[in-house]
Amino acid sequence: MSEMSNSQVTVLTAAATNKAKVSSGDTVANYLAIKLLAGTGITVTKNNAGANETLTIASTGSDAYLGKVTVADTTPGYLQSKIFAGTGIVVTKQNAGANESIKLDIPWNSADIIAGEAITTYRIVRYESGVGLRAAIADSIANATSVLGVLTASVDSGNMGNIICAGYAIMDVESTITTSANVYLSRLTAGKGTFLAPTSGQVLYGIGHAVKLIGGTQYWVQLCLDREPLTV
Repeated sequence: MSEMSNSQVTVLTAAATNKAKVSSGDTVANYLAIKLLAGTGITVTKNNAGANETLTIASTGSDAYLGKVTVADTTPGYLQSKIFAGTGIVVTKQNAGANESIKLDIPWNSADIIAGEAITTYRIVRYESGVGLRAAIADSIANATSVLGVLTASVDSGNMGNIICAGYAIMDVESTITTSANVYLSRLTAGKGTFLAPTSGQVLYGIGHAVKLIGGTQYWVQLCLDREPLTV
């Protein structure tokens, strides 16, 4: 009887440990929560503490193809979302859905001008009549001739600024519309573009066509400034 009692005590004692070894060579048995270690990008969470406990193993890593600008960047993203076009740059994704790449272009000719009046960024400018080689804001009512290009940054009267004369430019337009639409010189807001073709009795001056919406009412526009203005 004593042997059975001793046997029972031995079995109960072994079961009461509830500890595990990683292998037969493991020298220290311990609870599962201690034996499972979280590596990089992994979390081990104990659930239902003090009752029927379980462990949840989860990955904290993100898409392996997401990148950061620097180690301090808080939001990983795909390359296209991390590259922004500044003044004078066009960013284009190529070969969509296959072996994609990013193309950066500087696709225009530009020129320095002296402003004959204060002009804000992305306005369409012309020669200032009778004042020599100075720039003024263009409009389609009376000043649809001698259009030079689009101003790249705000400039005060008498100061020097830079305009885009050919290629691509960011331009303010009066309203949003789908890309590839024709852009005309506005008759309502001097210096702006419009997607509305002029009606009878107005001056038609084509600036180019929209390529891509930047935001709000600003578009990349492919300039075509060599057209003669027409009265429609």
